[in-house]
Amino acid sequence: MSKKCSRCKTLKPLPMFSRNRLEGDGRNEWCKKCYSEYSKLRYAQLKAEGRCTQCGKILVDTSKILCPSCAKRQGCLTKTFIKKTGYKRNPKTQNNQRVKKKERLAKKLGGCCFKCGYKGIALVFHHLTLKKDSGSWSKSKELENLIEKGWIMLLCANCHRELHHGFHYWHSWLFE
Repeated sequence: MSKKCSRCKTLKPLPMFSRNRLEGDGRNEWCKKCYSEYSKLRYAQLKAEGRCTQCGKILVDTSKILCPSCAKRQGCLTKTFIKKTGYKRNPKTQNNQRVKKKERLAKKLGGCCFKCGYKGIALVFHHLTLKKDSGSWSKSKELENLIEKGWIMLLCANCHRELHHGFHYWHSWLFE
């Protein structure tokens, strides 16, 4: 099968077109070569004009290639962004944010293990319902909603393992 590129007007085999499920035939209107040429030209033009390479807004700091909102939305971690700027996220900062979020949520649950009273960093959130009943657990706002509903319990790592290893033993004291 073949398709005609709407930019260069040549007939090319289907594998020369990127997939696009929004198009009727499941392929982009432009061939990969035309799209690549266009992207490079657009990127160079936007960069020369001092504009964001994603949305086209005028940049305040012309040494950057993304405006603050695009950088925040993408998390500054696209392969192109890392390759062109050499940007690397600081793992210490990222880890500190996770720890602070975990500490904040743990405070809502008393800040210690529900069974043994351990206070420390080795605390985990145990979900009392199935995932399909309570929604996603990945986002902190959704986790906060589950805490408010009483569907989450704070346990130390050892008690959490004991719970999952011998559920019947725990079941008796858990719901008394």
